[in-house]
Amino acid sequence: MSQLSIGLSYKAVFTYLNYILLRNDSDELRGLVTAMDPHTWQNPTAEQTVVTDYINVVKGIDISKDHLSAIEGFQVMLAYLRKQQGWYQLHDTIAHLEEVFRVKDSPDWMVWNDNWKTTKVD
Repeated sequence: MSQLSIGLSYKAVFTYLNYILLRNDSDELRGLVTAMDPHTWQNPTAEQTVVTDYINVVKGIDISKDHLSAIEGFQVMLAYLRKQQGWYQLHDTIAHLEEVFRVKDSPDWMVWNDNWKTTKVD
């Protein structure tokens, strides 16, 4: 699958950030991943806020609005993380992911592409 809907791209971003968290334990990233986790949402208002923030980031980037490529999805993920810096200290995570995006030959980039290609509807 080369392109994902916005909803599935959210799932791919969440899954990848969880992967990064498992490799580089960070309280700040853990807080964001926990907030993004649709499996733990019990407050409809919080769920709406997280999803709305993600959609607004997608709309604010000059990309296809219905489907995202893997590169567009990575750009959305970086933009989303930058937007969340008001709540979470994500400087190290963002710097790491910017390097992954710039170089595009690291194991993390391969995991991103594999994650993007295999994300499916539950």
